[in-house]
Amino acid sequence: MSTQTHEAETRTKHAWQVGSGMLPGLIHDLDRLRAEAMGDQALDKKVKELIALGISVAERSETSIAYHVHNALAAGATREEIAETVGVAIFVGTEPAAIQGIQLLEALARDEVEEYARGAFRPPAHPYMSPD
Repeated sequence: MSTQTHEAETRTKHAWQVGSGMLPGLIHDLDRLRAEAMGDQALDKKVKELIALGISVAERSETSIAYHVHNALAAGATREEIAETVGVAIFVGTEPAAIQGIQLLEALARDEVEEYARGAFRPPAHPYMSPD
């Protein structure tokens, strides 16, 4: 574990202890929720840590990223699994921008930029987005 990761973990543990003193019921419930959500069930701990890591990357939470990388490695995740998780998070994090950008390009191609600017542009339905 790097010095930076260790320092972030120490700060987080300290903050959690302070929170426990100030909001004991809430912190206790969060601890129970974490234990239930992250325990081995249908998904094992490694898979859950990789999911949590991907969400942390997409949310840009440095402390959570460090925490879940550490836990994923401890649960047996490989460097390749962590790298693939990061790739999925990058895709999910950029997908909204890609969709909005593509819709703007489509409006440009259809000469409907003014409609787009007013929020009135409705792109045609795509087969992969239809409810059928």
